[in-house]
Amino acid sequence: MHSSATHSCCTGSRVLMAVHIFRREATYYWRRRTPRALAICLNRPHLFLSLRTTSPVIARRLAT
Repeated sequence: MHSSATHSCCTGSRVLMAVHIFRREATYYWRRRTPRALAICLNRPHLFLSLRTTSPVIARRLAT
């Protein structure tokens, strides 16, 4: 999981990442903690959504 706000790829360029995005293998995901009442109903503390992209630029755009 990415803990920093930037992502360095093979070329050494740095792309500013949105706060709630992380990368698992090659795909970017959006993740948010659910409110406590909803977390109890859903029985899961976080919501995950695949952004279905390998591009950090597109992932940032989709997450906002």
